[in-house]
Amino acid sequence: KAVDFDSASAELLAERIRKDAEDRKNEELSRKIVANVCRKFDEVKDDIEKCIASADTALSILVPVFCTEFEENTAKSPHSLRNNQESQEVQAAHGYTGSDTISVVLESLTPEVTISEDNEALLESVRDAKVMLDVYRNKIVSWQRKINGALGVELLTRNLTSLKSRIDQRCAKIAELKLKPKKQKRKGADSSDSEESDLEEVPEKQLEDFMQPDEVPRHIMERVKQLEEEDRSEQPCSSKSLETAPSCLKQVVNTLI
Repeated sequence: KAVDFDSASAELLAERIRKDAEDRKNEELSRKIVANVCRKFDEVKDDIEKCIASADTALSILVPVFCTEFEENTAKSPHSLRNNQESQEVQAAHGYTGSDTISVVLESLTPEVTISEDNEALLESVRDAKVMLDVYRNKIVSWQRKINGALGVELLTRNLTSLKSRIDQRCAKIAELKLKPKKQKRKGADSSDSEESDLEEVPEKQLEDFMQPDEVPRHIMERVKQLEEEDRSEQPCSSKSLETAPSCLKQVVNTLI
């Protein structure tokens, strides 16, 4: 079987050229995406740092950490070592030694925050910081997905990962507090009573019974006579016409009134 090497090499060359063009296009698109992510990250980086600092400040006020620096300094000083030895000797004299253990049962290790009017503004700032941190975290996750697989983004990936871990730590601390959403203030019974007392009672409007006038006006009687005369001239008198006369009178009275 004959093989056309010229046509095969031409097809391979065309495929190689098409592949190179596609790779260059993907690299150019990847560079644009990375540049866009870098620009957006630089724009919000300072805002993220401010939000993290605000969350740290609010958390340090709500759940302060006591005696950490004092314990570290006293543990390193020689005076503290001498005091520890003296305390151990005193404990031994009273029947306690360093090998004795005392079990302490803690009901809950999670901090409990009592909500009051004094810390309401502080709690509101913590809630706002949590909302903004969640927004920034979603942005960072989206940027990481966009630059995944791109070349020369090691530093950007490291910065995004480090900042995301810091955000996760603050969000976890805020979640431990289990803060309830802010409730809307409702008006009390006193305010509702005062509003009702301001309203004046107005008597209901009653309908008056219709009283038919005692005397029929003269022009109505003349009109009734005129209609009766017309009926008599058109048809002979009968018992039926006498029966319809009162109803005719009522109809005329109603229309004229």
